[in-house]
Formats: sequence, C-alpha cells, structure tokens
Amino acid sequence: RRRILACDSFEGLPEEYEDLPAGTFATRIPRLHGVELVVGRFEDSLDDQLAERVGRVALAHFDADLESSTQVALDWLTPLLGPGSILCFDEFLGDDPAEARALSRWVQTTGTRIGLIALFTRPPSGRIGHSDRRAIFQVLGDAPLARPRPDPITRARRRLMAGR
Repeated sequence: RRRILACDSFEGLPEEYEDLPAGTFATRIPRLHGVELVVGRFEDSLDDQLAERVGRVALAHFDADLESSTQVALDWLTPLLGPGSILCFDEFLGDDPAEARALSRWVQTTGTRIGLIALFTRPPSGRIGHSDRRAIFQVLGDAPLARPRPDPITRARRRLMAGR
C-alpha cells in the first residue's frame, strides 16, 4: 500500500555545482512503472496539496546535489516525518558536502533528532572522478537513545586487545 514518488525537474542543475554548469544532468522525463513522477523544481512542486496526498513519509532519498535544493526538500518534508522515518543522501560528503550542510542547518532549525545508520562510499559517477560518501539517517523520537550491546565478535576482539 506504499506509494513511491519521484520529484525532479528533469531540467538539470538549476545553478553551477562543483565544476558543473547549470543544466547538467538534464534528461527527458522517463516512464517508470509503479512510480508517480512529480515534475518541477522543488520550490514549485513541493506544495501543501502534495504533502496532504503524501501523508507520513517512511523513506526519503535525496539526490539533489545542491544545498539549496536539499534544504527546500527537507523543509517541505519536516511535518511528514516521524520517528523511524529514513533519510538517505546520495552525495552527503564529497568535494562539496552541500547535502551535509543542508541537513546540519535543518537539524539546528527544526530540532529534529536523527541517528546515523550508515556512511559508505560509492564509486564515482558523472564527470567528476572522485568517490562520494552516501549517508543514511533515521529520525528519532523523544525516547533516550540506548547504546546497543556489542556483538560477540566485537566483545571478543575488545577482550583480546585488552590482554584478557
């Protein structure tokens, strides 16, 4: 019963990013089975009517590249998120950690508590030959964080390192 929405202008970058000119990544609008496309710039297409149709968001994947675009999307999503919602960022850390800056500002502004689930490298894509770091966060509720018990392998390794 979950729906998948993909939001994109398909016009490419609205401004320069790293060494890429505005318009980079422009492409024709694809046909995707089982995915509802929301076509337009975030500041125009992410509106109250769409939020009402969407309701609670379980997973949001960001591949906006730009700090400004990521900020617009995060601000729009704020009332749609709840404890357990997952936020994935495609280029969280790289030459220009724009998505990381937007997330940091969003956390400071909204007070939303998030926990890092994973941070991992992906192979280079596009024109730039460096690897970016993807990140996955979970929106936390008001309950205090519990420190997970280390798994048996980690506990054994710690005992060996301590000379026990």
